[in-house]
Amino acid sequence: MNERHDPVVTDRLREESPTEALAAYLRADPAEVVRDEERLLWITEQLEDVPLAPYRTFLELASVVGRGSGRRRAILLLASDDYYAGRLDDAEEGWRRSIEETAPNARDEVWLRANNNLALILSRRGAWFESLVLFGQGHTVALELGRERSAAFAAARRGHTLVEFGDFARAEAEFERARIHAERCPEGAREAALATLYSGLGRLLRRQKNYAAAVEAHDAEIALLDTLPNPSAAVLVTAHTFRIDSISQLHPERRGALIEEMRTLADRFSLPAGWRDTHRRDLLSIELDLAMQQGDLRQAIQTGRHYFDLIVSTLMGATLIRRLQTLAGRFRELECLDDARTALDRAATETLRRLVEVDGHLRSLPQLAEATEEDQLVIREYRERLLIEHADHFERIVELWKKGHPAFDLVVQDDLTRVCAWCGKFRTREEQWIPIADFLPCELTIEVSHTICGSCQRQHFPEGE
Repeated sequence: MNERHDPVVTDRLREESPTEALAAYLRADPAEVVRDEERLLWITEQLEDVPLAPYRTFLELASVVGRGSGRRRAILLLASDDYYAGRLDDAEEGWRRSIEETAPNARDEVWLRANNNLALILSRRGAWFESLVLFGQGHTVALELGRERSAAFAAARRGHTLVEFGDFARAEAEFERARIHAERCPEGAREAALATLYSGLGRLLRRQKNYAAAVEAHDAEIALLDTLPNPSAAVLVTAHTFRIDSISQLHPERRGALIEEMRTLADRFSLPAGWRDTHRRDLLSIELDLAMQQGDLRQAIQTGRHYFDLIVSTLMGATLIRRLQTLAGRFRELECLDDARTALDRAATETLRRLVEVDGHLRSLPQLAEATEEDQLVIREYRERLLIEHADHFERIVELWKKGHPAFDLVVQDDLTRVCAWCGKFRTREEQWIPIADFLPCELTIEVSHTICGSCQRQHFPEGE
């Protein structure tokens, strides 16, 4: 082997010329390079914050035959690359592998990053409770390791998650904690931590309909991202999108120009294909508002239906429910009551799924050793909010029924309906259970009472039989 390609000789180059050493390692026999744990760890550290496409083959080998922390870091880097390329399933699998290969009593920086990243992807998938617990674990371990940037990230993303739960007071407390950690970070790490913080703060402010402050938060986020050497295209596009959406709420007269600006984002930042549906979904939302504002009913209906298809295929959980509620309101304004009922039906179904999921968490809490008492309180309070939201969905749905229709007479007794709180079916006078979608839309106000059908009783509470 040429001396220049000999890994042992190359080891001596690290301090003198890290760039030359890295290139020499990659020219050597990769199987020999990755067998040394300390050497592989050094190489993977050099590959942080650089485009990984030229190094994927090497990292894939390292993730299979490498050893120890170097192997786990290679898995971590590949998973992060998959995430930003939109390959979410591969990213989740990689982060789980990196975590599983860590001994429970040896949680290190690699475990910490894999844990926080897994929590991030679970939050994208709508698994809010799991991500809440994981971010809490991440924050605790980051403090033990003295990693202020990771602590800031975990606190900020826990705040993001609490916003999705509708727990705004706790979210604000987490954002303040993230701010304190970020201010302790060295230059470079501080900007990245603060960008995550301002992203979450912008989400909170939009939920509170404080759009002027939300614009300021996203402006700050974008300015911070612009200082980073290799910011993710997906993160940049998301920040610009939320900024544009907030401005459109403040200045409806500017929506046409804002839409044109938003259309350029995917190409301007080279957004990967896996993220383009997300961008298209957010663009359709503003296009729907513009069509309604201009009175173009035909275009508004067509856009609304495209938007429905995209949100149900790319979103889940609380985010999907909120968007379906808003879309149902738009369809009612357009007098498309069938579409309004479809959107509300799906929102109600998603809410019921969340209730079943939350009830499952509540029953399994004693087995979730990592869930803190505060986590348990958060999930219980969230369940109460879900029950209120659940009742609201059905009240809106029954407002679209027509009195005198046979379906109405089947389920309404003394101006009261009885709905299974798990599957959403309505109980008839004959003790049968009918899906929501069997009803026709129109106007009416009645009360909804929650119960449970026999099928859901057997499925979710078999111990009660």
